[in-house]
Amino acid sequence: MNDQTLICLGSAGTHFCHSPPPGATLLGTIQEGLAVGALAQRADGRYVQLNGDFERELDTAAIEAILAAQGWRQSTAEARGPVGSPLVTIKRRRVPVMPPR
Repeated sequence: MNDQTLICLGSAGTHFCHSPPPGATLLGTIQEGLAVGALAQRADGRYVQLNGDFERELDTAAIEAILAAQGWRQSTAEARGPVGSPLVTIKRRRVPVMPPR
């Protein structure tokens, strides 16, 4: 981790993956420089960055230090419960209607 690591807790992580891997809890988003993705915590306590189906393991001690500086506690994620899937609305295609001549 470096000084450019930014963590935002909340449901914005659903923009980067449909659902977390089995046994993982979606916590929010993480940005390291230009790399942005969802922040998730696995059942064994490790933190990973998710982008679609790809996951990258993160330094647990560094992530916990950043979260502690933000005042986050482990019980906060457990109390929040699972994050639902995003709502997708499909709109009909607009077809131009030309007036008769």
